Amino acid sequence: MAKWQKRTKEEIEQEVQQMTEKSLTYVQNHTQTIEDQLELLRFMDRFYEYSFRNQALIQAQFEGAQAVGSFAFFKKMGFSVQRGEKGIRILKPNIFEYIKGENGQCIPLSKATKEQKEKIQTGELTKHSIYSFSPTTVFDITQTNAKSEDYPKLFPNKRFAFSTEKTTDLAALKQSLIYVSEKMQVPIHTPQTSRLGFRELGLAKGVFATSIDGKQKEIVLNPRNTQRKKWLL
Repeated sequence: MAKWQKRTKEEIEQEVQQMTEKSLTYVQNHTQTIEDQLELLRFMDRFYEYSFRNQALIQAQFEGAQAVGSFAFFKKMGFSVQRGEKGIRILKPNIFEYIKGENGQCIPLSKATKEQKEKIQTGELTKHSIYSFSPTTVFDITQTNAKSEDYPKLFPNKRFAFSTEKTTDLAALKQSLIYVSEKMQVPIHTPQTSRLGFRELGLAKGVFATSIDGKQKEIVLNPRNTQRKKWLL
């Protein structure tokens, strides 16, 4: 078994910088048209409790995410992340609170004496805060074994929309789409078999993709689709 090694401060700072650049790139790419802007704003509305940077990071890595939590959060609530799911990397704020001692040295607030804490209350001493960020991993609720009826319990303040429409003949619809796929010579794949490298579709039902040179085309279906979603693209 490989031995876990603690990352250096420089490595963490480098990842934070890369994640910041990734979020900025995503925003730049999704503000070109009114449609893109509306899509971004709708997503932000679902994740209003997160910073703008983390909103962009979540959407860039898992398009259409509904609600995210840490591995520990889902475990505490009695659910588990599905095997093979890739985590979403966001930035966690870290707050270091301190006071200045008589010699000007920084003393962590947690190590302040009773007398010093009393002076903070009276205003004789000032409490200072330093903010930093470090990468952490979260998962979307659809990446866990939670069922749709569990969603409101896990995230009581979130709005979830569930379709109740009925499909009368999925088998016939499936055969029709396969026929069109074969007629157009555009194969249907999953992220595991995608020729163009689609590995994560978030909550998108699927994508129609063309290579840069136009020689390859494919339809990639999301393995998270229900039987109904799978064929109602």
